[in-house]
Order: sequence, then structure tokens, then C-alpha cells
Amino acid sequence: MVNLSVRKLVKEFAGGTRAVDGIDFDVPAGTLFTLLGPSGCGKTTTLRMVAGLESPTSGSILFGNEDYTKFPPHKRNIGMVFQSYALFPHMSVFENVAYGLRVRTKDAEEVKSKVGKALELVGLSHTAARRPSQLSGGQQQRIALARALVYDPALLLLDEPLSNLDAKLRIQMREEIRRIQKAAGATTLYVTHDQEEALSISDVVAVIHSGRISQIGKPYDVYEKPASALVADFIGRANFVRCAIVGKDGAGRTVKVAGSSVAVGCCVGEDRSFNAGDEALLFFRPEKASLSSVAIEGKSVPCSVRQVLYLGESVRYTTALPTGETVQLALNRRAEGIEEGSSAHIVLEAADLRIFPMEQYGLIKRGN
Repeated sequence: MVNLSVRKLVKEFAGGTRAVDGIDFDVPAGTLFTLLGPSGCGKTTTLRMVAGLESPTSGSILFGNEDYTKFPPHKRNIGMVFQSYALFPHMSVFENVAYGLRVRTKDAEEVKSKVGKALELVGLSHTAARRPSQLSGGQQQRIALARALVYDPALLLLDEPLSNLDAKLRIQMREEIRRIQKAAGATTLYVTHDQEEALSISDVVAVIHSGRISQIGKPYDVYEKPASALVADFIGRANFVRCAIVGKDGAGRTVKVAGSSVAVGCCVGEDRSFNAGDEALLFFRPEKASLSSVAIEGKSVPCSVRQVLYLGESVRYTTALPTGETVQLALNRRAEGIEEGSSAHIVLEAADLRIFPMEQYGLIKRGN
């Protein structure tokens, strides 16, 4: 097992449009590395360049000590699972999985052994004689994975492999993909636009916007410690509120929000000191706040409750600050005595708050 390294990769299409604009990342051996981003951000184009299906305009793709940019696709020893699975409808499951081995002219006994192991790995040995049309969507997805793994590829590529499944099956299959990937020990590059999918199965996540990587990190760090308002807004649900810097508070700051002073644990932004009087953008997750009927000095902001939605595992509160800004809260139980139309206080912990430079406000799209 060896590392994949992508260096200064650029893909420019006719007309000067840059789908990929000089990205760098490393995929350590045996890990599942996910490229996460909205449609059109360049993630699939990057995957296709790694696979050899697209030629880079510039940059390099290194796998171990070899420069993959010089190799045609069939020389790269890559297994790939496509969005559509691309199974041969006229072939049995066994022959679909065996296809890559037969192309490599492996003998009959080796084909039988390897296909058997691959089907066992994905838990579908009993389907060997069936046709793809006799399988469910989830089973077809696992057969496509078995076909990609059967010849022990050096690198496994998965391009939105769950997008054709319904919501419940997607959750089941992402767990299966993670189990199979770990059992195979395959170095894996995974592409998705689904944040929950990326966070749940990845060792490392790279968030991409407009052909550039906005942040790389472990799923927990990308979610809990976003490097920009753009990342914070894309990953999960987010609240952004205008604030004014009051003064320093250790490594953080004290800010004024809707007339109340609140301690903030972290400042985010290059070459920004966040001086007293500066405007900034306060960020926190809906599940990181709570509601109280009374004010708590240095930790709460007044609000009015506009809507209460009971969702079973959580209760969603839509609140409005005196400034008119909307704040969403997700509590694990109803706040006692606080109903729609109530006046209340949003309680915030310094460690769960981050402030971004105010100029990042224009980069995010909000539904407020």
C-alpha cells in the first residue's frame, strides 16, 4: 500500500474555464479520503484525472514513486465504481465480477478463487448465478464494488456511488462501503456532495469550492472547526450573526450581539487581529446552543420564538434576534415553558463559538 499525492493539479476546458484550479492533497495508504463539494466544484473532474479518464492541463498525480500522469488508464491499476454501477446486464454476477480478471488473462482457477473471495467480502456469494436485473439497487452497488476490488487494485475510486439509492438504503450502504473498504485495506478516493455521507465514512475530508480546496481535515475537525464561513455554511447547518468586537478574552474575544456581550472561544481569519470596534461574523451550530427563560450574563442573547417543530429525535426552534436576524436551534428536548411567541434567551458557550472576518459574509448563502 502506497500514498496518492496530487500536486498543483489544474484542468482547464475550452474557453479558459478552470474546473480544477491548482489543488494539492495526499491520500495516506489504506485510508478513505473524500472529496466533498457542491455540483460543479471540480471534485469528479479531479477523480477522473486520477483515473486517467481526463488529462490534466498541468500538475502531477503521484502514486508511490510513480507519476501516474504519464500512464494510460489501463496501466494505473485502479478499481473504479461509477455512479451508475455500469454492470453488464447480459452477464451473470460471477462474470461481471470476473471481467477485469479475464481481461488480464488470469487462469480459470485464479478467477474462480478471486471472484469467490470478492463476493464473500461484499456478502453476496449466493448471487453468483443471477443477472444484475435480479438484484436490488444496494446489491448491484456491492457487486460493482466487488468487481472493482477483485484484482487487488492499488487505488480504489468511487464517484458518487450512492446517489441512485433511496435515503434509507444510502445510510445502510455507506456503512457497508466503510466496512468493505476497511476489510480490503484499500487506499480509497471517494467523491460525494452529501455532507453526512462524507462525515460518517471518511478518514479525511477535503472540502472543494470552485475548483479549489477550502479545507482538509478529519471529519470532526472540518465540522467543529471550519476554516472559513464558506466551509461552515456548507458542512451541516449553521447560524451566522453579525457582531461587534468589544475586546480580548484570552485567545478569543468578547463580542456584542443584539445588545448583549458574549465570550467567543476562537477567531478565524488570516492576518486579522479583530480589534475593538471591528464588525465580525459570529458562527455556531444549531445543536450547540440552548434556550433559557432568563438571561445569563456573558453567555446569552435575547430572542423571540417564532416556530417550534417537534422532529422526534430533536426539537427545532426558529428564533429572531432584536436585530431581525434569524437563528435556528436544535435541542434534544423541548425547552420547558418556552413556546411559539415566547420571549427567551439563546445560551451560548464560548468553546462552541467562532468569529470570521466580516468580508466572508458575502461568500455564504443563507435562508434568513
